[in-house]
Amino acid sequence: MSPTGGARSYWTCGGSIVGRCGPLSMSRALALLQFYAGEALTCEGAGDALGAAGCLRLASDLADALLSAAEWARCASPSPLQRSCET
Repeated sequence: MSPTGGARSYWTCGGSIVGRCGPLSMSRALALLQFYAGEALTCEGAGDALGAAGCLRLASDLADALLSAAEWARCASPSPLQRSCET
């Protein structure tokens, strides 16, 4: 994975979180998000701006995918108490 630009590394499809190597569980995605955020801090502390930027990009892609999957699940819920998902 390149630390510079390009397509997203993580995204959602039908409420599932998907990466370049396939689907991820919510718990695995959260663990990876924590890992990438920690690595970004480590790289920043070591003066590795490109490494920090690459890790932040991965963390950002994962955070976006996690939020999107949660929103999809909320909107797909059959609960009569769900809030409207129309924008």
